[in-house]
Amino acid sequence: DWGKRDMRLLQEISAQRRKKVMSYCFQADRKLSLYSALLVRMELSLLTGIPVGKLRFYSHFNQKPVLLNAPQAFFNLSHTKNMILCGISLKKAVGVDVEKIDAAPLDVMEYVFHADEIKYVQCVPENLKDIRFYEIWTRKEAYTKQLGIGFGDNPTKINTLKLPPYFYTWKHE
Repeated sequence: DWGKRDMRLLQEISAQRRKKVMSYCFQADRKLSLYSALLVRMELSLLTGIPVGKLRFYSHFNQKPVLLNAPQAFFNLSHTKNMILCGISLKKAVGVDVEKIDAAPLDVMEYVFHADEIKYVQCVPENLKDIRFYEIWTRKEAYTKQLGIGFGDNPTKINTLKLPPYFYTWKHE
């Protein structure tokens, strides 16, 4: 449940981020958003040496946040169903995505996946399609987040199977 501790911790993040946290309908999603924001702040503080209270963020028009007082620190976060993933690099832009593997919405592939990616998902037995779907989905989400473009710029043009092999995919039981 959302409680006094969460309300207190909410004061540790920016007004802009507080607004985003509170925009979630479900308490569980609010908590994930709040705790992912706190996690990225703690880790950025440790890596940059800047005290947490002095970190200053700005979100571009595409809502990709930037650490103003250490623009060489790149970060990205994702959360879903009791899981938070945070990626940080002091060298180059990063993008991350985490998803719970459920029954995949295969009907959205034609709107989001490249033709090669659709074939990749469809060419396996039924019991593996969900796993392959989420493999492509998380790669595409992470890649577009790394670029700062999101899914809005015709994601069917991006073939994650042809990108350099710098994606790390793992399945957590």
